[in-house]
Amino acid sequence: MPQNILGLDIGDKTIKAVVLSKKGLSAGRLVAFNVLDIEACGGLDSALQKLAGEKIFSDVICVALLPPADILFRRVHLPFRDENKIRKTLLFELEPLVPLPIEELIADYLVIPDGGLLTAAADKKNIRLWIDKLEKHFHRVPILDASSTTLAIQAVDKNVSGGVILDIGFSSTSAVFYEHGALMQARTLPFGGETLTRSLA
Repeated sequence: MPQNILGLDIGDKTIKAVVLSKKGLSAGRLVAFNVLDIEACGGLDSALQKLAGEKIFSDVICVALLPPADILFRRVHLPFRDENKIRKTLLFELEPLVPLPIEELIADYLVIPDGGLLTAAADKKNIRLWIDKLEKHFHRVPILDASSTTLAIQAVDKNVSGGVILDIGFSSTSAVFYEHGALMQARTLPFGGETLTRSLA
């Protein structure tokens, strides 16, 4: 029996939703999509409620991509590659690089070609709020990720030595830098399509 998975890309102004139907080892197929204007729906909670009211988007496993501004990206270098050691050490290594106490952080990482780690850190309370908000409307939310890096991975050109991928949103822009097919850094810039439109006008 096919398993349906709901993917949510939550931005400043819109929620983009897709449902992938997956069976066995197949790549799956897209069976539904929707784009909701958060403001027009009366806010984020109302937009999620409206989406969950459609049967195809309800009672499915939910994978959500959070706004990149909610994630802190930092590069660190550790003298070992043992995963258990990295997990035990990572937060302490991030302590001088982030504006929050490490007790309030949750973090994950990717190994990058220069031997370092590209880490993504977030406020535990904020992540808990996101999970509670999403699970209020959807069946289960086992995965949260950052939209900037997740989408960039799909667009990385492995045939060039490096580049930058820009995701221009309404009020902010995500820049993801890559080398030799691997992500190296990610940043959120405080301008977006609205700013560019005003400047051109």
